[in-house]
Amino acid sequence: MDTLSPDERDALERFSRALKHLRTIMGRNVPSQIIQAYLVVALDEGRPVNEYATILGASQTTASRHLMDLSDRRRSRQEGFKLLYRRDNPLDEREKLVTLSPHGKAMRQLVLETLRE
Repeated sequence: MDTLSPDERDALERFSRALKHLRTIMGRNVPSQIIQAYLVVALDEGRPVNEYATILGASQTTASRHLMDLSDRRRSRQEGFKLLYRRDNPLDEREKLVTLSPHGKAMRQLVLETLRE
């Protein structure tokens, strides 16, 4: 059996609490890919969908669906998580640029505070 140092245990407990916050907002059964999509935008917002697809190691179609779920409206036409905005790129209207909504920024702050505790 592996034993964790107190620092390792504390880090994993903080990470677990941060995930709990995300799942509270997004729902208990939210796939980890959706959480990861949110986190890559939270790390570096303002990129086009195809760049996030590359970062996620996903097809552009899959990344687009995940990012849509995180915005106002899910692909199933249900209400989305409202953590992201997807806007047309003024320099290339075929692209969507993705940024955090105010709700998404508040969620990022909560996650960061939880990880610092």
